[in-house]
Amino acid sequence: MENKELQEARLAFEDALECFPNFVAALFNLGNCLLDLGKNSEASCYYVRAINIDPNDSAIHFNYGRALVRMNLFKEAVAELDLAIKIAPRNSEMHYTLALYCAAAELPAKACRHGIKAISLSPLAPICYTAMIEVVLLNFCNIIIRARTRKQ
Repeated sequence: MENKELQEARLAFEDALECFPNFVAALFNLGNCLLDLGKNSEASCYYVRAINIDPNDSAIHFNYGRALVRMNLFKEAVAELDLAIKIAPRNSEMHYTLALYCAAAELPAKACRHGIKAISLSPLAPICYTAMIEVVLLNFCNIIIRARTRKQ
């Protein structure tokens, strides 16, 4: 969506929330608009409100995790994706994304587990292979860095 369309959608969702403040779909989609507009902190507030109303929606947890990553809160994002995966354990995209977030949060073993799970759930999806390669390379780099640090 272009910026103008996002702003129009934002206003529509805000209007809906004035009438129905606990409308989860409006909270979620307003969060998405704000995320696309680069307003990560604001988006997070709407995701949290939506989660408080419907804690069993994996998509809300997933997008809240995306907002946290954009604010460089990798460990918090990992925790949020963990919740999303508990709700939707067979979602390969969530496992793939969690693998990348774990690698960024310097959790290499967990990154590998979720990269492998992403591939096992969707073995023909090229995105999963990309994730696994990225995770393996990051883990390899972490091992080398740790080994060098120990020698010093």
